[in-house]
Amino acid sequence: YNHTNVDINADVNAKVNVDVNVNANMDANVNADVNAVTDV
Repeated sequence: YNHTNVDINADVNAKVNVDVNVNANMDANVNADVNAVTDV
């Protein structure tokens, strides 16, 4: 079975999206923590 460029691109895009989502979640958590501290 020969992988087409579309298959490879879909794979790469899926992995990149997971990385971006993880980073966004981490950023959101850090911001929430900072806000909680500065509100005190």
